[in-house]
Amino acid sequence: MSHAVAIDLVHAIEEVAWVRHRPSGSSLQMVLSTVPSVTEYARTSLLCGRLREGSQVDEREGFASFLKANAIRSPRGQAVFHKAMLDAGSNELEQAIASDAKVVACVVNAIDAQLSGSDQLRAQWNLRTIPVLGRLVRACELAGRAIVLVSDHGHLVDEATEQLPAVSVGTLMPAARWRGADGLLRPGELDARGPRVLAPGGSCVVAADERVRYGVPRAGYHGGVTVQELACPLHVLIHMSDDANLAGWIPLEARKPGWWEAESAATAAARKPAVAPRSRTRQAPESADDGGLFPRREGDWIGRLFDSETYRYQGRIAGRASLPDDIARRILNVFIEQGVSGSGVIKMTEQALAARLELGVADTRKRVTLLRNLLNVDGYDVLGQPDRDSLALDVELLKSQFAIGGGR
Repeated sequence: MSHAVAIDLVHAIEEVAWVRHRPSGSSLQMVLSTVPSVTEYARTSLLCGRLREGSQVDEREGFASFLKANAIRSPRGQAVFHKAMLDAGSNELEQAIASDAKVVACVVNAIDAQLSGSDQLRAQWNLRTIPVLGRLVRACELAGRAIVLVSDHGHLVDEATEQLPAVSVGTLMPAARWRGADGLLRPGELDARGPRVLAPGGSCVVAADERVRYGVPRAGYHGGVTVQELACPLHVLIHMSDDANLAGWIPLEARKPGWWEAESAATAAARKPAVAPRSRTRQAPESADDGGLFPRREGDWIGRLFDSETYRYQGRIAGRASLPDDIARRILNVFIEQGVSGSGVIKMTEQALAARLELGVADTRKRVTLLRNLLNVDGYDVLGQPDRDSLALDVELLKSQFAIGGGR
């Protein structure tokens, strides 16, 4: 499960009155997968509490041993419910969740199963498309339990990946994103060795570039060492009706920014200029129109931004992950049209930006992330995210960071 999918599921769970929590005074710790980032290593290590390879039997036995060794009360029956048990149709799961056990583990394979399917399908992840998750959420609500949503590895969505040739090394067959070490390395590959590498012999070759794979095209992949595969999502949620808050934990309630609500008609009218706007034909362009989609106008700081040495340097660092100028200009123009004249910081919601760009929220977030990588020089939030659903463009800081002038 990737972070993007986890956020979709968290939002779906929040819609039925659950609230995310975090430790007081800190954030949740990062969960790191194994190398290779595949189920037989990653999930077994997660459930057993130590790095190891294993099967579902090993996971059940290892999880029970971990609970016993740490004096954590476990269910009288199963402590780990895998897919077959979740699909069995019995009420054993609900009984375990309703028991006095401290923790019950449930393995939901829906996302991993979808990745193995057609690369032409993009699923929507919510409690309707993953019915077993809706069942778990409801059972936890009735039992007054907290939900810990965590994954053993992330994944990559297929985006024009290239298949690299790979052969078996001994009895080890190449997988989607890793293969046996044969002494050869190509661009996009990494020779992985060390205590966290659980491949046979403690070494293997893994894909370090999100654009390469070893198998046939699929909807997505995991097993490599990109951030998307190694960094695992972790969220803790408590239902609003549960008065027994977790000691040392505080809620992350969704907050509407002050500018969320639309201005009244009177306020909006008061801000309109008393004179008619100038005709576009009254001013000549600052520079000749190059015939592109976005011709430059007087005070066009976006054009100067793209021409600045700092922006070009940021683009060279980003490499293929850089955002094309025409897409960056579209996003910046939306902010300019949204902002109030004279305002140094322009704010809007992700949903509003997605609507103006005529894109889905997920695609919009991807483009905003790429643009933030270009604009946020030295850690300064030129394009920031003050809360979960909003974005803020600091125009004055942008002009300062990139040494450009001119008005909006």
